Amino acid sequence: TINGKRQQGIVDNEKGKIIIPIEYDNLSYFNEGLSSASLNMKRGFINKENNIIIPFIYDETGFFNQGVATVSIVTIEDSKRVLRSGLIDKQGNIVVPIDYESL
Repeated sequence: TINGKRQQGIVDNEKGKIIIPIEYDNLSYFNEGLSSASLNMKRGFINKENNIIIPFIYDETGFFNQGVATVSIVTIEDSKRVLRSGLIDKQGNIVVPIDYESL
């Protein structure tokens, strides 16, 4: 907890070195070189050098598998919250449009 806010990062316990700064709301495991991270209630992907590879624009993200990951955005349709999903590649290009309620 930092400044009353629970945050995550990655620390090398053996060397005492901060690898990924403790600044994320949530941080997942690295898969295919990228980690899904959450910042200010949006998700994106960072690499092991803490570079933002895919901007924090999604409401939900999955893990990369064979070069693609599921991403989702919440939309409001007929006064209902609907989660629309699609697939992106490791450069953030949309491979399957973010139009589907399930994949």
